[in-house]
Amino acid sequence: MAELKQSRWVKIHEPGNANFDEKDNIMDIVVGSNRCQAEATFTARSFRKAAYWLLKYLEAADALQVIATAADSITTEAANAKREDDTVTVNGESWSCEIERMSQSAFKVRMSWTVSEPVTKKSTGRGRRKKKTEDAA
Repeated sequence: MAELKQSRWVKIHEPGNANFDEKDNIMDIVVGSNRCQAEATFTARSFRKAAYWLLKYLEAADALQVIATAADSITTEAANAKREDDTVTVNGESWSCEIERMSQSAFKVRMSWTVSEPVTKKSTGRGRRKKKTEDAA
């Protein structure tokens, strides 16, 4: 079973938990039964930088399997994108990625990939915090 890690920059949404607020520079990953979809809006100067941040956020989520297969293709296509392009689309065998220019310095990225095993949100391992009690002397 694969686990994705939630962090300050990455929010994992499991099935049935799809009503969430989209925020800039935070990636939302929706986990489905046989695929995952990541979406984020980044403040960046170019397609190349938007692709860079997409891969960094996926790395922070421990989505290393999709990064291994998609990273080179995405970086190459983003680096070859022209300034007048509005969208860069890259497709692989089991994944697809789209980087769309929203404004001069904002890009929306969408990435979806199929998974061969169930994906869940990694638990943090932290239990409930205990209240500090004062020892009476």
